[in-house]
Amino acid sequence: MRSRRPPHLLPLLLLGLTLLAVPAHAQAGFVHLPPAHVGDLQAAAQARPELQILPFDAATAWLQTRFQQPRNLQPIHPTDLQTLHQGGTAAQSLDIVLVADGFTASERDAFFTAAAVTCDALLQWSPYAEYASLFNVYALFYPSPQSGASHPSQGVYVDNAFGTTFDYGGVERLAVADDAKVLDAVGQAAPDYDIAVVVVNDPAYGGSGGAVPVVSMAPDAIAILRHELGHNLAHLADEYDAAYPGYPAGDGEPNVASLAHLEPLKWHAWVKPETPIPTLEAQATSLYTPVGAYEGARYQSVGMFRPAPNCLMRSLDMAFCPVCQEALIVAIQKSTSMLRSRLPGPGPIVTCTLGQCPTFTVQTAPIATLQLQWLRDGHEVATGDSWSPGMDDVGDHTLTLRVHDATDAVLSDPGNALVEEAIWNLHVDATEPPPDPAVRALDCGSCSEDVVATPAPAQVSTASGCQAGTAGGSSWPALLALAAWALRRRSA
Repeated sequence: MRSRRPPHLLPLLLLGLTLLAVPAHAQAGFVHLPPAHVGDLQAAAQARPELQILPFDAATAWLQTRFQQPRNLQPIHPTDLQTLHQGGTAAQSLDIVLVADGFTASERDAFFTAAAVTCDALLQWSPYAEYASLFNVYALFYPSPQSGASHPSQGVYVDNAFGTTFDYGGVERLAVADDAKVLDAVGQAAPDYDIAVVVVNDPAYGGSGGAVPVVSMAPDAIAILRHELGHNLAHLADEYDAAYPGYPAGDGEPNVASLAHLEPLKWHAWVKPETPIPTLEAQATSLYTPVGAYEGARYQSVGMFRPAPNCLMRSLDMAFCPVCQEALIVAIQKSTSMLRSRLPGPGPIVTCTLGQCPTFTVQTAPIATLQLQWLRDGHEVATGDSWSPGMDDVGDHTLTLRVHDATDAVLSDPGNALVEEAIWNLHVDATEPPPDPAVRALDCGSCSEDVVATPAPAQVSTASGCQAGTAGGSSWPALLALAAWALRRRSA
């Protein structure tokens, strides 16, 4: 059975600097800033010495203490939840909820328009576009007392529903919301959600990632959301190389490798034999090729390597590189279902008589690269979305429908995330022997001349309402059979 829900992230605040978002099973991780923000953050720390920059371990300990304290969250009641894009059921799909902040009651329609634009801009970007049928996107409206978001550096403070503010940690474009309050509210309104995203009613470019990504109304801000979902869905690492003091060591993400892990590369399937490892920037033949090992990633300028010269995980004006795109596709497939329905439905065994067996049928998500294969006891018997038993299928069998996403955007899928199966246990009985043609002539009113023959007397049917065949040709053989049967009965 597929695991469909990635663990929700706990919202934590890193004192005076940035957001810290950690999986429930982990101890630490950081919010992922757009590349330009890293330099801003360093400059802000130098320009504002009053900011307290804690070592990573100390910050983690402080966070754990802070979030053990009770939070006095006021309940917020949604006034509207609308579907923007329906790919499948909640169990089959990744459910994203776009949540309003900084929209007043009179701006309700403006929010739904903005949410639809955000949804379209996300699902038109590869690889989200190719797998849009595996997403559900909803818009959840909460009215705010005031319109917009706070900008403390400008002396602007707004009373909005989820406290979204720019200037977090002294970085003008870093906009964050009260994650805990958002998750609590969305969990009540749409309990099947996977990811909540705040859409804030502010024209300034900005946003952030972590447990609850935030995106502003600025047209270019959608790139932040595309980037951040790379973290949320596929656990991709940031590939920019500006230093981030205290960032945890390691290279466990699918798109980075340390010097000690260049052989074999985790993305070796994408590397051509002639590509040198490490790979120099000067050896790039395009923005994204060749795939190799380029130094500079994960907030380190040396000793850490990325797959391609450029990528959306390195610069927001880029597309995903092949390795990051592959990781996203695998992650999306791992958490969703390509199979939408199957007939017959799940059950212990399907038993039928040849000629009366059901047609086995499936419906799948409309993904262009899907291949469907029917297997009887492991051997292919058909392709396509349906199959019916024939003479060769009499007996007991295991019938398997295998759905495979054959996209050339994935070269490595060791966990078979791109394969899904439906299995039936099948028992097919042979067709009953056909009745003697003369018996058919007696039982059926539409039998033709060529199936009428003289039966042995004991095989003549006496079923009530039977009529001899009325097709052209002689009926004497059938009448003689009836006379012979009547004489035997009298003598008895």
